Amino acid sequence: MAGTFRTALRSTIPGKVYEAHFYGVEQETGLIDMDKVEATALEVVPKLIVCGASAYARDWDYARFRAIADKVGALLLADIAHPAGLIAAGLLNNPMDHCHIVTSTTHKTLRGPRGGIIMMGKNFDNPWGRATKNGEKIKMSAILNSGVFPGMQGGPLEHVIAAKAVAFQEALQPEFKEYGIQVMKNAQVMADAFVKKGYKVISGGTDNHLMLLDLRSKNVTGRDAENALVRADITVNKNMVPFDTQSPMVTSGIRLVLRPSYPWLQRSRLFEGN
Repeated sequence: MAGTFRTALRSTIPGKVYEAHFYGVEQETGLIDMDKVEATALEVVPKLIVCGASAYARDWDYARFRAIADKVGALLLADIAHPAGLIAAGLLNNPMDHCHIVTSTTHKTLRGPRGGIIMMGKNFDNPWGRATKNGEKIKMSAILNSGVFPGMQGGPLEHVIAAKAVAFQEALQPEFKEYGIQVMKNAQVMADAFVKKGYKVISGGTDNHLMLLDLRSKNVTGRDAENALVRADITVNKNMVPFDTQSPMVTSGIRLVLRPSYPWLQRSRLFEGN
């Protein structure tokens, strides 16, 4: 059970292998209604609940998701690819205290190389009864490790592993938190500016580094907006909005993501007051 569209897209491997059910946001508020998530979970009784999104501008209630997962006997997985750096800096809720498994990319707000990471806050026996030849229950960490290698991964890229280590070390520094605070301030000011200009910002603002704009009130499609902005050397992507009336190839919205490099942010002095 998930809130992400690609999880069950039939052209993807997960969409072909798993039976996915969805929760979404409310049309009026753009927010996730946790009571409805719980109702869906009680109806579906999923084996896995996924929380995380690529265009949701609000923080996540991981504690409530875990309570729901425990109620239906499901594993809880958080994908924090977008806000990982802000979570590492302690600026957003931390899923490690509540989720069985946490996945992330390393090249977004973590500012590292292109790649990914799979984490567990605490190891536990796998819930499927898989055991060794000696009858010992296999830990979930071992199943995840074997699923990566030899399951899917080829030869390791040592330079990428080294770059990840550098990124993680940078994320431990006080300057990294200062950077995250500034990115979030800039995003909030930008969202407020769009609202003042009459644009519909889904959920009315942002808690993180991104925002989703519904352009239907401006009679502009996401595709047209993306193409126009690209011609002005401004990179955005067209994006489906909740209850979209356009196709995924056209869309009714655009997603704006603020993820500047720290040196550029300091040199440009583009802070919220400017």
